[in-house]
Amino acid sequence: MDLSGIRHRLDRFRDEDDGALLGPAADADLVALLTEVASEFPAGMTATERLQPTGELLDAVYLLAEFYECRADVHSQRNSRKALALQEMLDSTTLYAIVQGRSPGDVPPRMRKAIDDLADEGLETAERLAVLWCGQGRLYRRPVLVNIGISWLREIARTVESRGSRWPRVMQLLGGAVYGRFLQQGDLRDLDESIECSLLAAARLPKNSEETAIALGNAALASRTRYERCRGHPDIHRAMTIGRDALAACPLDSAQRPNFLGQLGATLRLWYEHTGRLSDLAEAERTLRQAVASISDDHPNRATHLNNLGLVLLTRHEAKSEPDVIDEAIRLLRAAATAPHPLQASYRSNLAVALRQRYASAEAPDEGDLTEAKAVLEEAAAGSNQKDPAWSIIMRNLAE
Repeated sequence: MDLSGIRHRLDRFRDEDDGALLGPAADADLVALLTEVASEFPAGMTATERLQPTGELLDAVYLLAEFYECRADVHSQRNSRKALALQEMLDSTTLYAIVQGRSPGDVPPRMRKAIDDLADEGLETAERLAVLWCGQGRLYRRPVLVNIGISWLREIARTVESRGSRWPRVMQLLGGAVYGRFLQQGDLRDLDESIECSLLAAARLPKNSEETAIALGNAALASRTRYERCRGHPDIHRAMTIGRDALAACPLDSAQRPNFLGQLGATLRLWYEHTGRLSDLAEAERTLRQAVASISDDHPNRATHLNNLGLVLLTRHEAKSEPDVIDEAIRLLRAAATAPHPLQASYRSNLAVALRQRYASAEAPDEGDLTEAKAVLEEAAAGSNQKDPAWSIIMRNLAE
């Protein structure tokens, strides 16, 4: 993969402020680079595989991010020679030049016209690349790539709305993409769009299918996240209702079923906090025990289900003061906190809270609980940073 040509032009562009350096020759280099990167991400790849490029492929992703950031940096300088050159490049060197096999000079000048011209096989490639840029942008904190990927998905959705079965899939992808952007940028409008896209997709999919369950599950997750941020009764009620619908739609033999059980169980715990009814807490416990029992020991989501079940038992202990229950909660939370997971810092913080709670409620407190809690919180702090959603909670717990 030859990255030297476009990297050289980008370096000179920064040094010399010469928009001509990103002219037609750079267009050709960029199209070639995008085509080569696209070939490394076939349709059968899992989401995890797409988010773990190595070697030259990772270099290419970084380089493309640099290019788009470079263009974004001068976007406000509309009257400068550099900005005009970059805007022209944006119009001509698009993803759709690749999937249509056109040379840069033949590409339609605007994205919308280009998408309208695509055949179904070209749209499928466009979808995969748009999802790739959203994923890479989130993973490597390149917001401009996320925004570009979402823009492509919106335009693709508009184009395929009248083309039958493709539209629900694109709406699912768009709903997931804007939800991911919300997690990093925090704009509630993205959450609302995610819920809307997922519900629209579910309405056009076959009933009682895994695809429908996934779309409903995404809407339920976004609704629960909205409740966690805004604490609005309609959000948690909607999350619980849609979560039940997702579980009902999921086939009994689906490998996704434990995830829907776990998601519903976590939502029911929040619903109990809202209602105070022990029957809701008991249902949350039953549902999460089913999720843990039905998922393999090496599944990447097992830690999440263990953590959520531990939190339910911790809540049950708070309501009923049952020593055996908090002991089980700590065993579960410890298992979740020691498993590799992107949310490991948060799970460690939950374990520390449970250890402190056991110490405070025990007839014969064990100093070892406080010692372990402090060590776990220090590990959580070392494994996170200020951009981590759990950072402020970890710091507050450390200060207590």
